[in-house]
Amino acid sequence: MANIRSSAQTPWGKTIVDTLKSHIDERLKYPLAVPKEEAGHLHDYFCPVHNVFFEFDWNSPDKQYCSFCKKTWSSDRINWAWITIAQDRNKQFLIDCMYVYLATGDKKYARYMKDMLLDYADKYPHYKIHDKGRNTPEPANYSAKIYAQSLDEAGWFSDVCRAYSVVKPLLKKGEVEKIEKGLLKEGAGLLLKRGGGGNWQVWNNSGLAAIGVALNNDSIVKVAVEHTKVGYRQMMKTHVNRDG
Repeated sequence: MANIRSSAQTPWGKTIVDTLKSHIDERLKYPLAVPKEEAGHLHDYFCPVHNVFFEFDWNSPDKQYCSFCKKTWSSDRINWAWITIAQDRNKQFLIDCMYVYLATGDKKYARYMKDMLLDYADKYPHYKIHDKGRNTPEPANYSAKIYAQSLDEAGWFSDVCRAYSVVKPLLKKGEVEKIEKGLLKEGAGLLLKRGGGGNWQVWNNSGLAAIGVALNNDSIVKVAVEHTKVGYRQMMKTHVNRDG
C-alpha cells in the first residue's frame, strides 16, 4: 500500500491514476445498482450472423447492437450474456476504485466500493444456482450464482475480495457483518461444493483462498491449499507425477 501511494506521485503513476479515474467517471454516468437477475454465458454475446462481439451499452440490457448488421438483437441467452458483462464491469469498477483509493486516500472511492459491496450482499443470497441455460443442473459441479459458471464466479471473488479487504477498515460493524454473511460466506459455501479439475479447480481454489483471507478464516484457505483431492498441493503432486 505504501509503494502504491509512493508510485502514484511519479509522472507515470499519475498517468495511471488519471486513467483509472476516467474509467470510474465513465461508469458513474450509469446506474450503479447491481443486476437483479443471474448472468448467462459470455459466449452468447456475439452476433449470430457475423460472430462479432456486440457493442455493450449500459442503457440497453435487452437490445444488443451489432456494428456489422447495423441492427439490434435480442434473445434470452443474448440478454443474459449482457448481465455477464455488466458483472465483469462492476468487478473492474471495484478494482479501479480500490487502486485509486490506495493511491490517493480519497474516501469517496472507498464509499463507491462500500455501496456496491452492500448491494451485492443484498442480492447474492437470492441469485439462483444455475448454468448457462438458467437451468439448475444436478450435480451442480460447475454452476454458479452471479455467473453461469463457478470458474467465472471464483475469478470474480478472487478480485473483489481484495477490494473488500482494502475498504473493510472503514466500514461499520453492521456493514462488515452484512457483506461477510450475504456475499463472502455465501460465495464460500458455493465454491466449497465445487470440485472440478484442471483450470476450473485452480480458479475455484483461487476464489476460496481469497474469500478465506478476506474472512480471516484459515480453514477455508486450507481447503484451497491442502485438500487431499482438489487442493493446490495435491494438484501439483498429480501434475509432477504425471509429467515427471
